[in-house]
Amino acid sequence: MKKRTSMAMLLCVAFTMPTSADDWTQFRGAGGSGSDGTKVSSLPNSFTETTNVTWKAELPAKGVSSPIVVKDRVIVTASSGATQDRIFVLCYDGKSGKRLWKREYWATGRGYCHPTSANAAPTPASDGEFIYAFYSSNDLVCLDLDGNLKWFRGLTFDYPKAANDVGMSSSPIVSDGVVICQVENQGDSFVTGIDTATGKSLWRIDRKKDSNWASPAIVAGKGKRPTTVLLTDRGSVMGVDIKSGKELWKIDGGASSVSSTTVVGDTAYLAMDGTVALQFNDDSGKPNEAWKNSSLNSANASPVIHNGELFTLNASGAVTCCDAQSGTIKWKARTGRDRYWATPVASGGMLFTFDMGGSGRVLDLNDKGKTIHTYKFQDQSFLGTPAISNGAMYVRSNTHLIRISEK
Repeated sequence: MKKRTSMAMLLCVAFTMPTSADDWTQFRGAGGSGSDGTKVSSLPNSFTETTNVTWKAELPAKGVSSPIVVKDRVIVTASSGATQDRIFVLCYDGKSGKRLWKREYWATGRGYCHPTSANAAPTPASDGEFIYAFYSSNDLVCLDLDGNLKWFRGLTFDYPKAANDVGMSSSPIVSDGVVICQVENQGDSFVTGIDTATGKSLWRIDRKKDSNWASPAIVAGKGKRPTTVLLTDRGSVMGVDIKSGKELWKIDGGASSVSSTTVVGDTAYLAMDGTVALQFNDDSGKPNEAWKNSSLNSANASPVIHNGELFTLNASGAVTCCDAQSGTIKWKARTGRDRYWATPVASGGMLFTFDMGGSGRVLDLNDKGKTIHTYKFQDQSFLGTPAISNGAMYVRSNTHLIRISEK
């Protein structure tokens, strides 16, 4: 029987443009830090439905993916249908909230997922010129910023057993002309590197047949050290060469299958037997353990690095702050007791948290995480991590995309 192709279109692109410093181009922003890197924030320290919410756009379908921001365009994915087989990519003007375009496709893989989730669970990524939207059905869509389709990959055509009981949610990451998709489950479990220019697979490595929702991370190359993809699962963290998929090193340990790795400079922070900091400081590419703290537990959220400090949010709503260089705990603070899936984001002296019950909170980082504002949005639930760009925060709820800013 003739093998069905997983390529719908091909793209010939010579180069991509660099991203702006204000762009938020992937899950949790640059390096997955969850921070806009500012010392003094231009975001408001309070908000309600009628105060400091500059616009609110109704979304046509559900999703738990996070928004990204590229050149003041806010990109978000969604999915609908009884089997979640309709997938959407939507683009909004960051300043006005006007929808610039909507693209809709049929999923080629299994869209079934847990009722609290959606096929649109992974957060899209961008290299500044193109958008790479991935879905639980293992469909990968490449569009330019005007919404023109460049190529489409249905990975389930090649790997038909790639699925788990509650849906997939690992977000893609793009660097060095390669899109990384981590597809780990009880069936066809693998990680693949896909050429951004053509949509063709450059490499594929088999992974343990076990559910894993954590997203990959990138440590940039330096000297003889290649750009390295960090892959975690329940039992290890592994580094692979982004160009070839060759395994560079592996460290065994109890890593999280939900919380994702955060990279700042030459240091990676992992939810692994608590939290561990791995430092990449030589040409060998193999990291050294800088510190480890078993009491820093991230639960569903991922570590946030902001202005030299690391923040974790555990399952009971407790935020812990430690020194990012040493792992020494500075303070602990408690937020609400509702369930959290969204990773907090930091700006200036504030940490913002959003929970499944619809509440948003502002914590004062200059006062040991004291909660200075709480507001419960009516009929809203937050599972996606916010994005920060150009003095505004974009928050995706179960039904709306919301812009919070002073202007």
